[in-house]
Amino acid sequence: MKRFGITGASGSGKTTLVTALLVSDGRWALLHEIQEREGAGLEAILARMTPVDLVLVEGFRESDFPKLEVYRPSLGKTPYYKADAGIVAVATDEPASIQDRSVFSLTELPAIVHFILSEAAP
Repeated sequence: MKRFGITGASGSGKTTLVTALLVSDGRWALLHEIQEREGAGLEAILARMTPVDLVLVEGFRESDFPKLEVYRPSLGKTPYYKADAGIVAVATDEPASIQDRSVFSLTELPAIVHFILSEAAP
């Protein structure tokens, strides 16, 4: 199953972005939130799933697959992308502030979808 992660500081808009990416006339998605379970790593969770085309993962920031960070400089929090090579893109409300990654405005939903589909790890 292809997988791609969405990460970012608390309150940055990760869930809002994921919801916006999933809602359209041309997509169908099943959203399932897994409550934290002691010892339940991502691979164990994925192993229990029926195969799907793409798994969007929110959380599991340390996992080894490409991720997009939702970053809002106005929150005053340190971005993760500066220290994490696994974050291959940033979606932000201030795109001009990002120079060393693929960058998207938070309103560029079709471009973000296209990027995720092209960069998702098998």
